Amino acid sequence: MGLPSNHRRILSVTSEKTESSIISMERILTGKETDRKTQKLIPAYEEEKRQKILKLLDRLRVENEKFFEEFKLKPVEKYEDRLIKSQVSYLWTVLIDSKAKRLANYGAVDEKSGEKIDERIDSLLAIIKEITNELV
Repeated sequence: MGLPSNHRRILSVTSEKTESSIISMERILTGKETDRKTQKLIPAYEEEKRQKILKLLDRLRVENEKFFEEFKLKPVEKYEDRLIKSQVSYLWTVLIDSKAKRLANYGAVDEKSGEKIDERIDSLLAIIKEITNELV
C-alpha cells in the first residue's frame, strides 16, 4: 500500500495500542494480573465467559497482526529514559495532589492526620527526587 510515512506511524501506534490492550486483558482474564498490596482484583466472569473472551482476544490479535503486516507498519519505538521519566513525573503529580492541603478539597482533614499524611508523602517525594537525580 502506498501510505505516506505519517499515516503508517499513526497506524503503527494504533496497532501497538491494540496489542497492548489485548495483553493487558489477557493478563487479567488468566489471573496473571494478581492482587497487589494496593489493589484487589474482583473476578466478574464465569469460566465459560472468560474462555469465550480469551478466544475473541486471540482472534483480535491475529487480525491486528494481519493489519500490521498488510500496511507494512513498523514497531513503535519507545525509549526507556522517556518511559521512566514520564512515570516519575506522573508519580510526582499524584503524590503532590495527595498532600493534606489538596485533600482538603474533598473534605476537612484534621491537623494530626494531615501532618501524618504529609510526612509519608514527603518521604515518598524524597525518594522520587533521588530517582530524578539519577535520571539526569
